[in-house]
Amino acid sequence: MFHENTQSNKALYSRLVPKKGGVRKFAPVMFRRLKKLGIDKTNPDELTEEEIAKFARLDIDPETITWRRVLDVNDRHLRQITVGEAPTEKGQSRKTGFDISVASECMAILALSSDLADMRERLGRMVIGTSKAGDPVTCDDIGAGGALTVLMKDAIKPNIMQTLEGTPVFVHAGPFANIRLVNITSSQNQQLMNPTVSEPALSLLIRLLSNLLVLKSMKTMRKRLVSLLLKPVLISQWAVKGSSTSNVEAVV
Repeated sequence: MFHENTQSNKALYSRLVPKKGGVRKFAPVMFRRLKKLGIDKTNPDELTEEEIAKFARLDIDPETITWRRVLDVNDRHLRQITVGEAPTEKGQSRKTGFDISVASECMAILALSSDLADMRERLGRMVIGTSKAGDPVTCDDIGAGGALTVLMKDAIKPNIMQTLEGTPVFVHAGPFANIRLVNITSSQNQQLMNPTVSEPALSLLIRLLSNLLVLKSMKTMRKRLVSLLLKPVLISQWAVKGSSTSNVEAVV
């Protein structure tokens, strides 16, 4: 956004597609954006002024940016910050904040990816915001999909750890991605042979048990509520029939 607000279309295009040895060439990832824009040209020198403007300018609306910086620790004071206050930023300030790394969308994608190529595609399709015209802006649009894949290429491999009881356990992705999605990647499944314990399987078991407990509690509460509501009626029946026993269980 800083460069778009301070440079012309021609200057932006020259930075994106610089001449090397007197020749301009599109990087492979740039063809994804060209296809998205409906531009079927492969020679950078053949683009019109209008096509250059569409290609070089993302025109991101700062208010729609969904991606935030991440840290491995939770600092309450960094949940909302203002960036761009330095004089060199030329007034390009905006409000943003920090999330914790394991809550990043990258972790969810890591847990859902079947292999490295699939993860690359998923990372490239992540929407980081929208343009002022309302069009979604993805990681591939800003050229970050490949870099993200390089950072995550080793994370997709299985990790064997040990519980406090000494049981081997395969832990994959961050806890939010694992527990919320209850998922091990397909690639991890293919590499594992009869795993003893897995974090997602354990989280699924915990969720099932908690649901059963909730249902059991609801049943108990329902019985008590019915007993309370029927108590005056039962008392009157007992008075008429001379009964000394209740039949609440049968009614419930």
